[in-house]
Amino acid sequence: MNGKDSRTEASAEVRGDVDGWRRAIRDDTVSNYHLEMGRAILSEGSLDAALNHFRQAAAIRPTLAEAHHRIVEVLHRLERRAEAETAHRAALAQNPGYSSDALVAIALHRLEQGTPDETLAVLDEAEKAGVEAGLVAALRGLVHLSRGGAAAAKDCLQRVGALGGNWGARIAGEFGVAAHAAFLRGDSRSACFGFETACRLSSDFGSSRDFWTFGKAHENEGRLAQALDCYHRAVQAALAGSWSSVDVQVRIYMGTAYQTLGQWKPALDALDRAVQIEPGGAWTYFHRGILLQHWDRLEEAVTAYDRGLAISRNDPWGLQYKAVALDALGLPDAALNCRRQAEAQMHGSPWVAYYRAAALVHAERFAEADTVLGTVEGSRLAEQGPVNAGLFHLLRGSALRAAGHPEAALPHLETAARQLPGNPWPDVNRVAALSALGRAEEAATAGAALVARLPDLGWAWLVHGRALATCGRIEEAGNAFRMGLDRAPGIGWADLYLGGMGPANRERRAAAP
Repeated sequence: MNGKDSRTEASAEVRGDVDGWRRAIRDDTVSNYHLEMGRAILSEGSLDAALNHFRQAAAIRPTLAEAHHRIVEVLHRLERRAEAETAHRAALAQNPGYSSDALVAIALHRLEQGTPDETLAVLDEAEKAGVEAGLVAALRGLVHLSRGGAAAAKDCLQRVGALGGNWGARIAGEFGVAAHAAFLRGDSRSACFGFETACRLSSDFGSSRDFWTFGKAHENEGRLAQALDCYHRAVQAALAGSWSSVDVQVRIYMGTAYQTLGQWKPALDALDRAVQIEPGGAWTYFHRGILLQHWDRLEEAVTAYDRGLAISRNDPWGLQYKAVALDALGLPDAALNCRRQAEAQMHGSPWVAYYRAAALVHAERFAEADTVLGTVEGSRLAEQGPVNAGLFHLLRGSALRAAGHPEAALPHLETAARQLPGNPWPDVNRVAALSALGRAEEAATAGAALVARLPDLGWAWLVHGRALATCGRIEEAGNAFRMGLDRAPGIGWADLYLGGMGPANRERRAAAP
């Protein structure tokens, strides 16, 4: 080879390198352009257009990890889960450094598909690939929570702090979804844990509906102070979003929670505010009527029911409560007419019996409530799925216990405890029933377990105190009563002995505004 040929080859090699550099620079520039355009369009909410730009960026530069991540993010937001997982796997094959985000998103996809075992297998793979340990632990906790295992989830999350970047909000949202699912299946304990975890993972978590449900879960667990805090946060979120319908519902729950605590003025204030916000809401008037009826202000209660029934004509719920108030006023014919209207509206539904019994329990007519629940219609309610069955058995067991039939109440309360996991009221009534039967040691043991599980529930301490007193452990009983009254200052402990029918209850109502 002569010198001229050598110089020609060298020149060609340089030109090839320059051309390669030019292509690389062009590809880098164009791919970044598509990536930036995709980001901007995504921020405006145009998912399909953004997806097109991200795909062009990934096609030009297959190793551009963010483009692949954005493709999968948009596909998830478009609910195209199968395409999202396929895109993840393709990205993994072309870019091993992308494995962290890919494996996390695949795990979330598996969980959404309802395959927790497969989800855990993907998380094992993620752990080996070096994915952030806290993120993996949070996801393992999410899997356990979706299975109803709040204790196992808590173990996984003990060492997880706030998650950085976008993952904190994303995983917090997933915990919120799992918490709502737990609440709907009647597992308030798991729901509380899910919401608490979501709030810890992201300070931005929580809509008005999230805090509304979080409050109801706390209330079901007997933690009324925490429930009220959530309701107030829900109201603030609703006001910020101008969601008056949510605001009204939350204030109704606030009213009932304050009523349970014996704080009558705040209860009435909450319901009055709900009426001001939505004067056309029938249920707001019904709840106000229940509160007035509980204070023996029967004429005012009937007026409230009539206001609600003028808006929602022949509402069976309002009619049943109005019937009980009319009975108490000595107007049996008018009460019978209300009940007939309610039954006609519900066309033989077993909920007729439930509504009537609930109204009778509110009026402290426990024996009549049990008689209603013992009818054919009431028994049919126990066949309508575990949650409805749990509500039936809880209401009947509570009515039987308060009516002085603790032995008959126990089977219903034990069934309710199985069908309403996380709901404290079957266990509260069971401890009271065991004490009434003279099974003192058994009641004290059950009471100790109850207060260990729910230390913030005033009623748990009060029934535990009664059990200890029945055992003759007077000093311990006094301490338990003090703990209960500290947590629930509006509840007289004598009510537990008198089944809600004694003078202490009447005096407490007489002190109401």
